[in-house]
Amino acid sequence: MKHSQKRFRTILFTAVLVIGIAASFWQFIADNSQRIARQNEEYLNEFTSQRAISVDRLISENLTFINSIAYLYGRSLTSPWADVAVIREFEENTVFTFLRFIDSSGDDYTSRGVMANLSDRDYFQAGMRGESGVTYVLNSRVTGEKQIGFYAPVRFGGDIVGVMVGFYGQEYIHELLEYELFGFEGEGWLCTQDGTVLGSTVEGEYNTYFDYLQAMGVDDGESISALRTAFVDDQNVDFTFPEAGENAAGYLVSLTQADWVLIRTFPPSASNQILRNANGEGITLILRLVVLFGLYCMALVVENIVEQRRMREANQNANDVSTGVSRLFHNFVAIDLSTGEYHYIGGEPSDPMLPKSGEYEAFCASLMRRMDNDAQCRETMRFISIPNLRELLADTDRVSLRVHTAHADAEWFTFNFIVLERDRQQPVRALLVSQDVTTLHRKEEEEQKRLQQALDLAESASRAKTEFLFNMSHDIRTPMNAIMGFTGIASTHIDDRERVRDSLTKIEASGKHLLSLINDILDMSKIESGKLQLNIEPFNVHDTVNHLMDMVQSQAKAKEQRIAVDAQIEHAAIQGDPLRLNQVLLNILSNAVKYTPNGGEIRFSIRELPAEETGGAIYEYTIADNGIGMSEEYLPHIFDHFTRERTSTVSKIQGTGLGMAIANNLVKLMGGTISVQSALSEGSTFTVRIPAQFAEVKQETGEGDSEVFTPERLAGLRLLLAEDNAINAEIAKVILNEAGFAVDWAENGQRALDMVLEGHERYHAILMDIQMPVMDGYASAAAIRAFEREQGLGRVPIIAMTANTFEDDRRNAFEAGMDAHIAKPYVPEEMIHTVAIYALYGVEEASKHMKG
Repeated sequence: MKHSQKRFRTILFTAVLVIGIAASFWQFIADNSQRIARQNEEYLNEFTSQRAISVDRLISENLTFINSIAYLYGRSLTSPWADVAVIREFEENTVFTFLRFIDSSGDDYTSRGVMANLSDRDYFQAGMRGESGVTYVLNSRVTGEKQIGFYAPVRFGGDIVGVMVGFYGQEYIHELLEYELFGFEGEGWLCTQDGTVLGSTVEGEYNTYFDYLQAMGVDDGESISALRTAFVDDQNVDFTFPEAGENAAGYLVSLTQADWVLIRTFPPSASNQILRNANGEGITLILRLVVLFGLYCMALVVENIVEQRRMREANQNANDVSTGVSRLFHNFVAIDLSTGEYHYIGGEPSDPMLPKSGEYEAFCASLMRRMDNDAQCRETMRFISIPNLRELLADTDRVSLRVHTAHADAEWFTFNFIVLERDRQQPVRALLVSQDVTTLHRKEEEEQKRLQQALDLAESASRAKTEFLFNMSHDIRTPMNAIMGFTGIASTHIDDRERVRDSLTKIEASGKHLLSLINDILDMSKIESGKLQLNIEPFNVHDTVNHLMDMVQSQAKAKEQRIAVDAQIEHAAIQGDPLRLNQVLLNILSNAVKYTPNGGEIRFSIRELPAEETGGAIYEYTIADNGIGMSEEYLPHIFDHFTRERTSTVSKIQGTGLGMAIANNLVKLMGGTISVQSALSEGSTFTVRIPAQFAEVKQETGEGDSEVFTPERLAGLRLLLAEDNAINAEIAKVILNEAGFAVDWAENGQRALDMVLEGHERYHAILMDIQMPVMDGYASAAAIRAFEREQGLGRVPIIAMTANTFEDDRRNAFEAGMDAHIAKPYVPEEMIHTVAIYALYGVEEASKHMKG
């Protein structure tokens, strides 16, 4: 019985022990669960708070950094406009993902140029008011993603000319928020006070944090209402919400540097893992608790190490900025405007006897000893005095003064006084930043010299144009005087046929000279506008030279001059623009004839030189004369616009002063070079070298030249003449009527179109002026072609008549549906020949009968 009682007691003790152990174990689990929950909450709170401090520190540092960049960028500007190259250089040397400059009109300039107009952005408007701060963009107009930005005003010449903004993209924000807890990724959120999500580590897109909570199953009741209040009231609160069937702990911290909040959550998976590790058996339980505590400590250490590393990187960046700024600025001195004391916070006093802190008067006295002269010493002392600084800084945050010192290496310094602190709107503390601007000042002086040189050059060009207009006034009036004079003579001697014929001959010669003057001016205008184009085609060099000789031989014979031609070429057929080559050579040859006295000699030689590319050669054209030559002073200006060594009033030789400038530009356009050697009374030698590819040129048959168009042959052919100028129309009608054509006249393009619509088949050809009222020639021709296509009619030839003789004018005429081109003023023979060919043979066959 005693044994039974002992056994009972043993069983009872064992049961009690087991029950006690079980109860203790369950109590331990309960206490452990609560303890771990409290630890997790405390850890999360501390962990989040520390991270919030780090984020606030980064915001503060980035604000300082963007202000420094805005200041340096403003100092680098030479005009109040954006400098993309400088933006690119700053962007490559900053921590920001993107760096932008928004000018005063709101145009956004990145390192790739202007991207968008951001004048409606709040941060742009705040920056233009002189404010700096932090902002966010939910949908960037450049990248389309969310961005966090730091902005500061950019000043130039004391005025705000734009806003500098540094942005961090989503990748940076994600790196800022991501973290791990015991191997589990935690959730990090950065939101505004209304809950708008600026960034998170959670997959999925949520406009606000409350959208996320509702997606997690939290009703929009008291819990979310309290959380909304915490968002707005800058409260630091902890909260829970369901996640994956369990409660997740969260902690919200309001940032001090921005109206934002930082949220981190302790995921249930991490809590469960910790609890499992804590709830073991016996020693395993203790060991696991120890391990868990160790892991907890290690997590803190790791987080601390990571945070320290980030802090070191941030400090290194700050040190880099500080180093760069310290190299740019000489020193930094804090000035107490109330107590009259100074303190060096960066750099060393240049005066070894001056302490780093002390009375501001002693600082000023030391500074005055470095001034260049007494007058500047007094002016500088007046400027930097505390009463004057208080007055100057009352309405602005910064004033500057540039002074010339007696220092040999650093002659020029800029003193910048920046307000650090105000009391009742009055400045009480200021920062003096001195910068050695000797190099900048010298560059400004050099730039001023360059600007003066540019001004002198512009004034020189203006004088040249004035001289040109003076010469042109004489040169244009000379043939005009002849035209008007001989017209009067012919009118008063109308019955004297010889006198009238002589007057008409001289009127025609003066008209041709006047036309050449106008053509030179138009050619130069076309060249300067970049619209002159070459018409590349195969031609024969010998034909071009023979044509040149035909044009200048009569002038040379009149002055009893001898022109010797020597052509040493193997390939006469080449590709090029024969019209422009002829223009260049004719200009030089004509000048040689003009400026060579009677009985003189002109040598014209052509040589074929080898070229680097196969299938072509360099053709050298040399024109030498023994004429009056040119002075050494004028020779460098021979290819300038509007220049002649002598005016026509002195030399009696007429011209625009544009011929050689046109020739020089045409040669360059053809890929060649032109050079000249000359001396007074010894003649001139011009050498033109132009590369060209070999070609095959078909020999002209001359069939077109043999055709004779008599009035009897052209009788019965009816033309439509579209011309708004009544005098031009009368001239054209007389020429065409005398040739045998019947002519109907339309005074504008619309009337011409109406007449064609009324009787298309009765016209054998249409002569269409280009510039007409109501409807111009291009539109009228296009409408006629559309009518023909719609009605299935044959193509009536349309011949353009215009004073615009440039190649693109011809091309525009052909694109509008015209078939040929006649230039004004009319050359009767050419006009009759062209019209007759198209009227007789039609568009398809006309090219076979045209002159070569």
